[in-house]
Amino acid sequence: MSEILDKAVELYKKGQFKEAIDAFSSVLEHKEDNAEIYNNMGLCYAHLGEFEQAEKAYTKSIKLDPTIAQAYINLSDLYYKNGDLSGAIGVLERGSYELTENYVIAHLLARVYIEDSRYDMAICELEKILDAQPENYDAYYDMGRIQFELGNYEDAISNFENVIEYKENNEFLYEWFADHYQMIESVKEKRHDLLLDDNDMIVGYTIAGLNSPEKFQINKRNLVNRRIITTDNKIW
Repeated sequence: MSEILDKAVELYKKGQFKEAIDAFSSVLEHKEDNAEIYNNMGLCYAHLGEFEQAEKAYTKSIKLDPTIAQAYINLSDLYYKNGDLSGAIGVLERGSYELTENYVIAHLLARVYIEDSRYDMAICELEKILDAQPENYDAYYDMGRIQFELGNYEDAISNFENVIEYKENNEFLYEWFADHYQMIESVKEKRHDLLLDDNDMIVGYTIAGLNSPEKFQINKRNLVNRRIITTDNKIW
């Protein structure tokens, strides 16, 4: 049985998704209640663009094992990439309820809340993450984005400075300050710390998407990493 499963995983890695589905299906003939296998089949269907089949597989995986975090992540990713933010939020909310200490799900939920302009709910999720992981600079970064959107520029700066504390060479944040210092009075006072000089400003676009919503959308679509579960429960 393990040989068939290993083969299925190998086929998936090679991009032979139809063949992988056949192999995973063979495993289900002997282990029909295996939540990981349904998650893996969902990934194959998603790669093939078969939305309904992928949705059914992920949903079956969650039904068999409500604590399988990756199935929540993959199903929310499926909805997200099909433009269904409400569907993605619903899945992540259930995952967060079932797995209260899974901060990957909580962070993904916060980011979809942000995209759906549910800032208060996103702040709640991010605060929960930072209580448990005070050095999570990604959470500080997202909190800063929210505060900027709400016009709370001092709070935005405070959160971004926390990011710099843990990730000193974050050129995108320096660029963010450079692009927006004239809008934030206190940034003017710190300009000498944040810029090389007027002629040496970092050129590009911020990953916060403040200047380039289209590029931000591309980055958002890459936030969720789809995973496959192998025989030894390693995630690829």
